[in-house]
Amino acid sequence: MSDQQPFYAPNRLPPPARTPRLTEHLWALRKDGRQYDGELLDHGTWGVEFQVLYELSWFYGHRWPTRELALVEAEDRKAEYLREGGVLIG
Repeated sequence: MSDQQPFYAPNRLPPPARTPRLTEHLWALRKDGRQYDGELLDHGTWGVEFQVLYELSWFYGHRWPTRELALVEAEDRKAEYLREGGVLIG
């Protein structure tokens, strides 16, 4: 029998808190008075994820097998937001 208690046991301790992983900030822009940020998150052997944050909350993400492909998408998204009236702020 396993030493683990079932999740519903009254004296079971909660799991330890997750530590946030570091991202690489690529760009920030304002569009319609709102901020968008582009970031990369490295998943090691599983690839690199490009994420868009909208007002500092997760909005969009796509994982690519290589960093180069993730950077291409990051530049494409930035160009799209700039065409739609966005202004780079960082």
